[in-house]
Amino acid sequence: MSVVNAYIDWSASSSQSNIMQAMVRASDYWRPDQEDTLRIPGLPVHLSRLALFNTAQSHREVVFCSPCEQFYITANARLDNRSELFASLLPEQQPSKDVTDGELILKAYQHWGEDCPRFLLGDFAFIIWDNTKQHLFCARDHMGIKVLYYSVSDTKVLVSNEHKALVDSGQVDSQLNEQWLLEQILSVGNAYMGSPFLAIHTLPAAHALVIDCHGSRQQCYWELQAQDISHLPNEEAFLAELSKNFHTAVNRRLISNYPIGSELSEGLDSSGITGVAAQSLKPQKVYTFSYSCIEETDESRPIWGETYRDIYAMLAMHNNLEPVWTREPAKQQADNIASRFGSPSASNGGGFLRAELTQDKGIRTLLTGWGGDHCVTSYGDYYEDELFTQGRFVALQKLMRQKRQRGRGVTPWKGWVILALKHIAPPLHRRWILRRYGLTSMMYKRMENNPIKPEQIRRYDLKKRAKTFIDRYEASSVKQRDHRELFDVGVEKRVTDSELAARAARLEYRFPMLDIELLELAYSAPPALKSKNGIERHMYREILKGLTTERIRTRRKADVEHPKHDAQVQQQSRAQELLADLKDHYHPGLDRYFDRGKLFAWPKTGSLNAPLRQWQLLAQVSKALNDGTLTLSDEP
Repeated sequence: MSVVNAYIDWSASSSQSNIMQAMVRASDYWRPDQEDTLRIPGLPVHLSRLALFNTAQSHREVVFCSPCEQFYITANARLDNRSELFASLLPEQQPSKDVTDGELILKAYQHWGEDCPRFLLGDFAFIIWDNTKQHLFCARDHMGIKVLYYSVSDTKVLVSNEHKALVDSGQVDSQLNEQWLLEQILSVGNAYMGSPFLAIHTLPAAHALVIDCHGSRQQCYWELQAQDISHLPNEEAFLAELSKNFHTAVNRRLISNYPIGSELSEGLDSSGITGVAAQSLKPQKVYTFSYSCIEETDESRPIWGETYRDIYAMLAMHNNLEPVWTREPAKQQADNIASRFGSPSASNGGGFLRAELTQDKGIRTLLTGWGGDHCVTSYGDYYEDELFTQGRFVALQKLMRQKRQRGRGVTPWKGWVILALKHIAPPLHRRWILRRYGLTSMMYKRMENNPIKPEQIRRYDLKKRAKTFIDRYEASSVKQRDHRELFDVGVEKRVTDSELAARAARLEYRFPMLDIELLELAYSAPPALKSKNGIERHMYREILKGLTTERIRTRRKADVEHPKHDAQVQQQSRAQELLADLKDHYHPGLDRYFDRGKLFAWPKTGSLNAPLRQWQLLAQVSKALNDGTLTLSDEP
């Protein structure tokens, strides 16, 4: 893991090294193992890299210059296809750890030009200076595991995967990004970890960026599409390929010179990943982190007993798993997140629940199963829609009966009514959806009862965008659902939040379930393999044999149920705390966007949960406006 920075001042007559130093110092909070800064000879172009050592080759990674001295790279990268890149780019040379990931990426750029990200697999964000074209070329990995921010003005360019570096440079205009703020309050849009500064942009996942003295342009280099799987003629062949890809996805992420940690719930995704890690690394220990890692006691047993029973069984199955427990609940990290982000942040610090506990064990890699049920271990939801529209009514009736027998879904007669309404009378189906309690209904009510002023909703077309966002929850096929889950609902939120949390703990999160080759294969699977005989996540359950316990492998999902009374008390207490903080620091300039009365009474409308994250963010924005680190535009 590393932070990469670039700074250019096209008008500078001197080196302006103090600005790059300010960007470098922004990373002091995570105590980098190494700092490397380079000014391109004869040009006002500065590159830097701050490293956390994790793998053997990470010790050799620096800001690298090509032998011809025309190309320079600073990279935050973990490549999965090094052997293939060696074969294409260095055919006369055997794959060697002496060649860093950054060097390979630069070779790829020299060979394929701006198309090079299409040939890379792994997690990466990199910055290349091309002296022949006098431009920066940057790219972010397919699923956005590594983030990249940039700011471009008439004379200056700043790029970094550390948002705080751009803020601390002193070169970014302080105007508030009004649209970003309103989108966060309404919970629409994908820029969860975007910047509150209008001048700072986030490069989207699977995009490349070119910046020169004339401006910038982006290009998308990859989109998830179904692959040709005709070479896998039956279920047995497909499952064998899926199992191979799953093991490869995990093993790719086990490369580290330090102990490995793995999140372990009683669920399918984390237990499968932990099982592969335990088998592959044996006899090396794999440390496990479960939920908040709270040690079980007589007091907590009524709450966690059943869940911990499954976790203990998994630990007993693999004797090189060692759990990490604590008696101290994780502390609220919202303020720390804001200070490390360098500005108000939409993050609530959830990624810190386990990250800080890894430091005692010397862990620098934490595996997580998050993202699995978004596609790879998809529930197969909306397969009923496909059967209905295809006229396969006998198969549909059988599937609905089997799901009901398993305790999932509605009774078959009700399922028929819902499907008929959805596909024959969509307006009636929409009215029914909005009247019942559920995620779509809750989002719609939040949209209708929000405290944003009507003129601002019209200005940014928020109502239409919110409706479009809600409509995506009404998919009509398994692939539509999986695509929505991966790209509309929250992958960016989790992975960027995790990176920020992990960096402070000198740690790198790795996501096997977001491995591109594994994702593409799972996305291409026939729907019947994802929901077979009424069993959700069928194909993934089949490849888990021998990796996790049979109880975990075969049972329905069983989320932990906290006592509702205690949860309500905690939420009410937190809501009162956040609301008081917002009222104490409320900046009157926010009246431009919000009805203050509705804002402070928000949880009393629509029978919704208190908007904790929104109040927290607004309090941070108010404080920033009060101290002048953020400013409002001159025009209302």
